[in-house]
Amino acid sequence: MRVSYTLSMKTLIVLMAFFSLKSFASISGCNPSQNQLVMQAEKNVILRLSDLEREWPLMSLTQVKKDFVEMNDRVWVNGNQRHTDYSQYHQSMSAVFNKIGTSLSRQEISYQCESTSQKKCQEGAVIAYVLILFGRSFKTVHLCPSYFQSDLEAQSRTLMHEVSHAVANTEDLALDWWNGDKTDMSKAPLDAYHVEAFYNEPSAMILKRTFWNWIWPRKKP
Repeated sequence: MRVSYTLSMKTLIVLMAFFSLKSFASISGCNPSQNQLVMQAEKNVILRLSDLEREWPLMSLTQVKKDFVEMNDRVWVNGNQRHTDYSQYHQSMSAVFNKIGTSLSRQEISYQCESTSQKKCQEGAVIAYVLILFGRSFKTVHLCPSYFQSDLEAQSRTLMHEVSHAVANTEDLALDWWNGDKTDMSKAPLDAYHVEAFYNEPSAMILKRTFWNWIWPRKKP
């Protein structure tokens, strides 16, 4: 979740100075057990991104034509605008994955455990959030108490979602761009919910469901 932040001019000047400095990963406000969970969740995301680095090139248009379209006797029309759109989508998602991976490997993301009194946690309705200022996200992921009530897999997936906000300026579009042949592929890399799906699902499964089946339908008998 991204939360807009308003502040005074004095605070703004301090924050501008902060943004000009290299930040290092830190965990604050968490108890020892929570610290371990955060570190393990981050490690899980890094491992998944390492897998995606090897997996994602196989999702390119050229490979999909060979491994999905031709092998499954799907319809391929040369010059189809959707092919260009898919290639652009593939490149944009690669950039998002790279930004997340780079930020984590460089320890640029900080984590803050919040208490039940934090209003932005909305009494448990919000699991985690990242603050934004003038369209720019802070590189601190705020973890609400409800975050730690889920299992480690869900925590890792949430972390991937929130870090995408922090470093790739994704939004909570919640797949509102996905509508069969009216799907807007350009919005998918901007959707944190789409990004997080790649944490625990194979890329081919997601792409087949989301894009491939309608871009390349089955041939009619």
